[in-house]
Amino acid sequence: MKKMFPTVLRSTMQVSMKNNTIYLEAAGDKNRLKIGIYTPKDVIWHYEDLPAHEDRIRQTAGSMAETLNRSSRKGCSGGHEFERLKSVGRMLCDELLPLEIKEKLRKSDAEYLILKLDDRLVHIPWELLCVDEKFLCQRFNMGRLVKTHQKIAEGNDRNLSSPLSLWIVANPRGDLEIAGSEGLKIFQNTAALNQEQNLILPCLDAEITPDEVKEKIKSYDFVHFAGHGDYRSQTDPGGAAQSGWKLSGGNFTVNDIDRMAGGAAMPAFIFSNACQSARTEEWHRNSAPESARPAENRQTEKALSDWQTRFCAPASSIIWGHSGRSWTNPGVILLMNFIRFCMRESLWAKPSDRQDAI
Repeated sequence: MKKMFPTVLRSTMQVSMKNNTIYLEAAGDKNRLKIGIYTPKDVIWHYEDLPAHEDRIRQTAGSMAETLNRSSRKGCSGGHEFERLKSVGRMLCDELLPLEIKEKLRKSDAEYLILKLDDRLVHIPWELLCVDEKFLCQRFNMGRLVKTHQKIAEGNDRNLSSPLSLWIVANPRGDLEIAGSEGLKIFQNTAALNQEQNLILPCLDAEITPDEVKEKIKSYDFVHFAGHGDYRSQTDPGGAAQSGWKLSGGNFTVNDIDRMAGGAAMPAFIFSNACQSARTEEWHRNSAPESARPAENRQTEKALSDWQTRFCAPASSIIWGHSGRSWTNPGVILLMNFIRFCMRESLWAKPSDRQDAI
């Protein structure tokens, strides 16, 4: 008989995370930015109302995306691009953060930084703001909480029991050797956790097609993808809904996820370690009633929402390989730490628990 995991977080862990967390909250409206920083224990906190030059911020964020693209194409040897990324990160930091917030971030000994953003600001790579010589994602473990006018796609909760199942899809196109090594390392590390009893059962695949993903993905509790991502903007052919994973024989896209809504529950956690898998554009607001908007626009927004809410895409992992340290694959570290944390803290009760941990 399967042993069910406990259904509550340990209160000591909740207290520990609460005491080691700071929040950076920002909202934008008509070339203005309201931004503040606070801790969970603050009853009253200060925010600043600043001018925000949207065009310049958009241009700087775009420049950062292009620098990331060049850097990822050159692999870990892209030193010039990495320095350029830091330079652009400092520029964006100066555009968005007042001196008081910079100082608080610089002096903080918190372990976690949670970004609370509205949908006008999600396209900004906040994790790559550079304070002094470090990106925020190097200083802190980071996550995002986003409020939006869009309807949020809701899925069925997944019932988790021991042993957990993990599907590792690594280097499906056969042209990214480091992704293959990442998948093998995760497989070996998770298999090693089963010394006394079967806690998690890993499965490693490489040459996977989009149809095989559609067929198999709902059969697993965890999914780890290591490979190429294909980012499409709203102005590209097919729009943002064609963004997704590059697989053998085609792409697994946001549209595919949209069609899979309902029925059996999706995996509890999907870790997408692919370039640009964390990238998004501005989520434009539209005052027209939903029924009055073009059907293709509604579909694209819903599909994009599905992609954003069902997948964990680690933006910070893109740069860790360029930090000047000896190379250690961040995808392996992040997923293994998450698995060990969840197993230790019995983090399987409800989606809100998993969201807090992420």
